[in-house]
Amino acid sequence: MLLVVNPLISHQAKKSSLHKVKTDAIDAFRLCELYYKEEFEEHIRRGTELLNLRHLTRQFESLTQMYVQIKLQFQAV
Repeated sequence: MLLVVNPLISHQAKKSSLHKVKTDAIDAFRLCELYYKEEFEEHIRRGTELLNLRHLTRQFESLTQMYVQIKLQFQAV
């Protein structure tokens, strides 16, 4: 089981402590406390198809923006 904790949530939980001690053991203990206090959903890894689709979508957006910029420059000339 893989859980991913939002860094903002873990930072907020760390700030609620009165003692400002910074060690890895105490940080791990605070994360464990947070795990038992909150209900987190299991992290599901995305498939390669979804990652490829996201990459293609970003490329399409980039090409569209370039097309619009070139078209505006052409009209300006």
